[in-house]
This record gives sequence, structure tokens and C-alpha cells, in this order.
Amino acid sequence: MIIRSVPRQVMMIMVLILLLPFPAIGQEKLNSVSFKGGIYVPTSDLDDFDNGLYTDVMYNRYFSKHIAMEAGVGLYATKATYNGVLPVVGSFTEEDEITVIPFKINFKGIFPFPIGEFYVGAGIGLYFARAESRVTSTGLGSFSIDDGTAVIGGQFKAGAIFNLNETLFLGFEGEYMLTDTAEFSGSVAGFPVKIESDLNGYAITGVFGFRF
Repeated sequence: MIIRSVPRQVMMIMVLILLLPFPAIGQEKLNSVSFKGGIYVPTSDLDDFDNGLYTDVMYNRYFSKHIAMEAGVGLYATKATYNGVLPVVGSFTEEDEITVIPFKINFKGIFPFPIGEFYVGAGIGLYFARAESRVTSTGLGSFSIDDGTAVIGGQFKAGAIFNLNETLFLGFEGEYMLTDTAEFSGSVAGFPVKIESDLNGYAITGVFGFRF
């Protein structure tokens, strides 16, 4: 009877190891802060804009060896230049720039391995954006539009980190961001102008962080 009960006891122990927080398996540092920097690639409404820089800083909290939550703030920007000829406006050069500051919360699934972890995650965010458009034309002279707004968005991510020691780690991450349509308004020669665009795109970054 005792011999037959051993497999069930082993299975119960394995389940408890998976479910208990890190201190139960020897990991005492349940918090971490990560810094990321890399490239932002615009898509969708912004697919003709240039690639730009992306950076963020995130606080992470581990609830178990397989579940974590993170929250933080990022920054990315993109720009585009157009040249052409239009009636009334004449020959023109238009320079557009959009800067975005997202505040994000994600839940992550963790897949640990001996020297680090893989992870996937998803969450929501509030994306604060500012659009600047500067136009120089032969017909209307020079004018500009500068406006800000905020929209709801979401993000999906996947990455890996590798432990340098029990505190420091390095890694890489890919993240796709998608948002509602942002509306920017202004006036040109006394006429109201509205610009509508999502803030979609993906970021590829390197990661540096520390646990505490």
C-alpha cells in the first residue's frame, strides 16, 4: 500500500512546486526592473513613416515561476517627409513627426530554463501622442499644425532574458503595439484641418535589468 501511494505523492509535490511562489523553490527576488532600447517600425496608417527609436522602462512582479505582471512607460517617435504640387497650395514640402508616450500594463507567461527564461505577454495601455506637421508651400507660404491626444491601445510581446548572476540579466524582446485612431486638429489659412491615424507598429529591443 505504501509503495503504490508514492507516485501520487510525487505528483502532488511537483504540482506544489509549480504553483508556489519563488521563495519555495529557492528564488527570493520577486521584483525586477528592465530597461529596453531599440528600433520602432511603424505599420498600418504609419507604414510610409520612417523607422524610429524605441525605449521603455518596466517594473516586473513575479507571482510564481510561470506568471508575472509588469507596468511601465515607454517612448517612441517616427517622422515622414512629403513633396508635391497641389492646386492653391502650389509646390510644397511637408514634414510630419509623431511622438508617443505609452503607459502599459502586461501579464506575462514565463517559461524558465537553467540560465534564464522565455516569456510571452499581452496587456493594455494609454498612449499619449503629439503630432507636428510643418508645411512650406509656394501658394500659402509656411504653416504648421501641433496637437496632442491620448488613445487606448494594446500590446503583445515575446522575449528571452539570460542571467548574468542572481541580480543582473540581459535579453531581447519583440513587441507589437496597436491603438485606436488618434485625432489631431489644427487650422491652415483659417480653415480647420483634422489628421487621423492609428499609432501601430512593432519594436525590437535589447533588454538590461536587475532583480531585487
